[in-house]
Amino acid sequence: MIFQNFNYNEDKQKIIYHLDNSQDSYAGEDRGIEKAECSHIEKKSNNEEQIIAYYISGCSNNEETLLMQVDK
Repeated sequence: MIFQNFNYNEDKQKIIYHLDNSQDSYAGEDRGIEKAECSHIEKKSNNEEQIIAYYISGCSNNEETLLMQVDK
């Protein structure tokens, strides 16, 4: 199981992101809990594949994480 949790900190105007894959049997050595403060959510579209993807970005861990993707 993988859990993702998002909270908005109004004082800091940041999105607090938690990823918990400690119960994921396929996680390997990367298993654990991660936390990051992020500044925004980005929408990206790919015309070739007809997909819209949403990413959380501007994070303290310098990573961009895919939240979800949908067909156009």
